[in-house]
Parts: sequence; C-alpha cells; structure tokens
Amino acid sequence: MVERILNFMNKEFSGLHEAAFLLGSAAVASQILALIRDRIFAHEFGAGAALDIYYASFRIPDFLFVSIASFVSVTVLIPFLIEKIGKNERSGKEFLDNIFTVFFAAIVVVSIGVFFLIPILSGMLFPGIEGVSRDSLIILTRIMLLSPILLGLSNLLGSITQTARNSPQINSPPPGGTSGVLSLANQSSTKNPTIFDVQSSTIRITEGAGSAVNLTSSKITASNLNFQNLSNASPPDVIRISFTLTFINNSGRNEYSYTQKFYGSASTRQ
Repeated sequence: MVERILNFMNKEFSGLHEAAFLLGSAAVASQILALIRDRIFAHEFGAGAALDIYYASFRIPDFLFVSIASFVSVTVLIPFLIEKIGKNERSGKEFLDNIFTVFFAAIVVVSIGVFFLIPILSGMLFPGIEGVSRDSLIILTRIMLLSPILLGLSNLLGSITQTARNSPQINSPPPGGTSGVLSLANQSSTKNPTIFDVQSSTIRITEGAGSAVNLTSSKITASNLNFQNLSNASPPDVIRISFTLTFINNSGRNEYSYTQKFYGSASTRQ
C-alpha cells in the first residue's frame, strides 16, 4: 500500500486534465485536514491565550512568503516566459532558474531581517498579547520564519530531479551503485557532464567546464548527500537522492535547532 502511494506521488503527469485533477484533489484534502486540525485544537485548548499565540505566530511568516511569492506568481511570469521561450527553450529555462534563485535569496535575506524586528512587529500587530505570552509569541514566530526558507529549499531537490529527468543518461554512479557525486550526460556540449556534489558542507552543481555553483545557503550545512542508481537493463535510468540540511544555530538556543533529511527520485525521459 505504501509503495503504491509513493509510486503515485513520483508519477509524472503529462496531461492537463490529470494535473488539474491532482491539484484539485490536493487542495480539497488540505482543506479537510485543516478542518480536522482546527477541531482538535478547539477541543484540546479552547478559546484562550495558547490558541491565540499559535495562530498569531503564523501571520508574519505567511504574509512574508505570500508577498514575496506574488512577484513570481504564474500570472506575472507567463508573459515574460512566453517571450523567452519564443526565442529558444534554453532561454526560457535559464529565465525560470534565475527567477527562483532570486526568489530564494530574497526569502532568506528578508527572513533574517524580520527575525530581529519580531519584538517590534509583534507589539504593533498584536497589542492584546503581552507579558509572558508576548515572549512565547516572539519565539514561535521566529521559529516559523524557517518555513519560507524551507519552502525555498524544496526547489533545490526539484532542480536536481528536473536536471536528471532532462538528462539522456546517468554517467555515475553505475547501475546498482551509490555515490556522493552524481554525473549526468547532457545533450548540450557546454553542460556535459552536469555534476552534483557536496564541498565544504555546500551542495554544488558544475556544468561542463564551468565553475561550480553553490545550491545551498551559507545559513545551512549540507551532509549525507547520497545518489543511488536504481536503473536496470532497460530505460529509463532511475536515480534516488537523499541529503540532510541543518540550520546553523549560532545562538545556541534549542528552539532554533533544526535538521531535516530530504528524499527524492527521478528518471530520465525515454
């Protein structure tokens, strides 16, 4: 049962109707889960200070993500993307890569700035929460500021899997093997081979003879990068990816310590 669910989640939907159905189903499921969550919280905590602090701690991070994300929304990007793709497909891909790189960098920079402004902002936005409750609100809001950054980090795994899907074949590791370095063949001579690896706790990509480009922020450390080649004799090639990201907690406070392991898989196009 679990294997079927995982296979469905990793399935590539090429049809517009299939993709729309999947998106709609996910939206309905999220609303149902949110309703169940709110019902449980109301039963366990009731209408009180604890629940007020919980909901208030989401306001600033959610506003931060939505406001910055609006600059890279579909309605904004479509005219520019059509223009770039009209020139050539590679130009369109590079345009999207640059947009999401800037988006992630902006999220990180703004989140760090807001981190130090939380005591002031919380007093302005939530004047009814004071004393010890205000201190709890500040701590929870600062923790929730990690959510926009983590949403941006999810693009890292997406970039690796997308690159693997666009590759004609996997050079290394060999079928059945595992390695901390992934080498992919690329139809473009300037990007052949495309290599992913980790150096000094930073995940990098190197295309052809070009210089390595960092894919992770200086605010986190990357470790346990592992690529497992699950390919068999017949195409397509399949690669399984895993790595661990740890937030650099310079403050030493336990509430700011965070480590997460990410998993993904991709197959080359037949």
